[in-house]
Amino acid sequence: MPTTYKMSCSRSALFVLLSSLLSGCVFTRVSDDAFAREVNNLHVTGMSLHAAVMEMNRQGYRCSADSARLTKVALDANNARFFKQLECSKQSMEAFCPQIRNVVLNADPDSDKVIRVGKNITQRGCF
Repeated sequence: MPTTYKMSCSRSALFVLLSSLLSGCVFTRVSDDAFAREVNNLHVTGMSLHAAVMEMNRQGYRCSADSARLTKVALDANNARFFKQLECSKQSMEAFCPQIRNVVLNADPDSDKVIRVGKNITQRGCF
């Protein structure tokens, strides 16, 4: 009888372990705080947009400087400005509903230097 109980517990533990490994979220999802630290450690502010894209690609994000678009961005309640905006993304290893981490580079259209960096996380990118 004790060996049957041990085998049942072992099977349950193995099932839980395999389920979490298949979902991928155990190892590849990040918290909001960890993502904020990751974005701060990129140090792309002040770089040219092309150099910032190269750094983002080196860090595992997908983006291309060719897909930057001119967008009006609100700086505060009464002030808005046009920026060359580019979104770079990285996703967790999950096959179904991955976490998608986006970093938005806002560059001055005249100098092509990155002025501001934004970020957001889509927890479940199913659809």
